[in-house]
Amino acid sequence: MNDSGIKRDRRIAEQQVVLGAAVTCIAKVLNNIICLDNKENIEILSDSGRLLCDLAHNGCRQLVPVGETNKEDKACGETNSSGEAVAPEALSFPAPESPVDQMSAPLTQEPEIGSRQIIRRAFLNRGMPASSIDIMLASLSLKTTKQYESALKQWILFCKSQGVDPLSYSVQTVIAFLTSKFHEGLSYSTLNTMRSAISLILGPQLGTDERMTRFFKGIFKLRPKKPKYEVVWDPSIVLDYLSSLYPNESLGLELITKKLVTLMALVTAHRIQTLSLICIDNITINDNNVTIKITELIKTSAPGRPQPNLILPFFKENCSICPATTLLCYLNYTAKLRQDCKKLIITTKKPFHAASTTSISRWIRQILSSSGIDTAKFTAYSTRHASTSKASEGGINIEVIRKAAGWSQRSLTFARFYKMPIVGDPNAFANSVCSISS
Repeated sequence: MNDSGIKRDRRIAEQQVVLGAAVTCIAKVLNNIICLDNKENIEILSDSGRLLCDLAHNGCRQLVPVGETNKEDKACGETNSSGEAVAPEALSFPAPESPVDQMSAPLTQEPEIGSRQIIRRAFLNRGMPASSIDIMLASLSLKTTKQYESALKQWILFCKSQGVDPLSYSVQTVIAFLTSKFHEGLSYSTLNTMRSAISLILGPQLGTDERMTRFFKGIFKLRPKKPKYEVVWDPSIVLDYLSSLYPNESLGLELITKKLVTLMALVTAHRIQTLSLICIDNITINDNNVTIKITELIKTSAPGRPQPNLILPFFKENCSICPATTLLCYLNYTAKLRQDCKKLIITTKKPFHAASTTSISRWIRQILSSSGIDTAKFTAYSTRHASTSKASEGGINIEVIRKAAGWSQRSLTFARFYKMPIVGDPNAFANSVCSISS
């Protein structure tokens, strides 16, 4: 079968899942109102359910009309005695005997579906109201959904090979699955992501089960998770290079953009995602600094937690690396280029539009490389490590660092993952000992 045929049948299968969910909801409502003896409403809902069942059984199963298939398409569908197109047996998705059967059918018997469909099915099986599922799915970011996509598909394939239902709670089966992935060489963090994905569809009790926690302690002993960086570069190296990019008015759009995003990443210690969400309407220019309110949700946003408020001071002692001055120059430079774009950081080439996190990361990485930083080892995200470590080394109070970087007061993130020694002269200690001896 060609790729187009496979994609078409997958799309049909996804439509049937949605139709099945709708029929199930109607069936539940019918059961609830039968006791009310409201004949008119029962007939309306019954007709609706019948139409959806007909659509699921006939409309979604139909492939291309007879006479429009080419030689490749004939491998994807055959016709019956009446001349109607029918799905090939290998990819058929037969209509269940009842709506309840469709929602309870094992996922291992269905064609490949997306992670959101898998999670939706799991929530329905756990008794969640169908009308609430979309609200619950909104709690998952697009990035998280993509991370869970691969894990859930691998979990379903494993369950299929074992002949078990992937939506049935079994710690033993999950541990067996994770063990197989451990022997494939997967890291602690990857296995932990898989566990989180499976916990989402089976329930939070999976992660707290004593057998599961014991299993992950063993993984950590056998394959310990190492920090991404053991040391981090000195921000002064990058700042020295940025100071050479002056005056700002002489820089082209590309250079001043790269200078601005790198300075902002260093002086705010925020994620690149946060920088990409800055809106020009939320920028306030004061006498001593520029304040920027972040109104859109970011990774650390949570109920009751205040949104970030970025501060860019006017560094009058050295205007060549002043973040506030660079920002004002950038705003003047891009005023006529951005048109209706409200995001602060825009692309450097036509057509001008809001820059993505990928573009901003690439620009910062290019500045690091030009400064002499080893970008094969350090990514654009290392600016967060470098700036917070430098501030801590300079005696800045830990609470000030936490607040500036967007960590909560009780957060141990900085102490565990970000606070690290600045790269210095590896001969410094030995030289100092020799000089004392002499």
